[in-house]
Amino acid sequence: MNIYKQKHRAVKERLKRYGQKPNISDKKEADLFYGTDFWVRCFLAEPPQTWDWIIAGYMAFWCGREAREFIDCMFFRELSALRICKRMHISERTCYIWREFILNDFTGFAVQFSLAEIDITNGYFEENEAACTFAFEITDRQWSAVEKILGSAAVYRSDKLRKEIEAITAVKSANIAWRDMPKTYGAWKTVYNRYNELCKAGIWTEIEAALRENRK
Repeated sequence: MNIYKQKHRAVKERLKRYGQKPNISDKKEADLFYGTDFWVRCFLAEPPQTWDWIIAGYMAFWCGREAREFIDCMFFRELSALRICKRMHISERTCYIWREFILNDFTGFAVQFSLAEIDITNGYFEENEAACTFAFEITDRQWSAVEKILGSAAVYRSDKLRKEIEAITAVKSANIAWRDMPKTYGAWKTVYNRYNELCKAGIWTEIEAALRENRK
């Protein structure tokens, strides 16, 4: 696979995953979803310098209503080019030009914020796992709040628990598949099992809230 297809495949996968997030996939009215205010709120809610932050920021500040609708149809919902052309009254050529333009924009932003690297000489495009890891590091204040929630909960307490919760937060916040979790967090299956354990104990929602409320 050449570098252009490789980088576009990675970006399209990120856009697809973002479109599956609950607050995006469960959108109510098109007038609100394609408006600026909705996307500014999404942008402010995302962890800085992550894929979701880039996508929400692009939708908020670089797009008008028509471009947002196109991205929703092409990447979030993955409608066919024929359906998009009919819906938006554009030619097939225009559809593909817009698609390539948007994918190149996202690729540029990903490289700019160190979320991906391009080596044209050797022909590869890959995501930067180190950047993802840094974005989801739990602070001492956050961990103190989490420990209070753990308390006497029926969960196995290991010396890797903090790292595992960091990994869960990374996967959930970036909206990535468990198998795509950065290798710096360890084995994805172990983290996935820990997530299930916390959910069954009924405390994961509380942990998420504690992490959000104690960011600073």
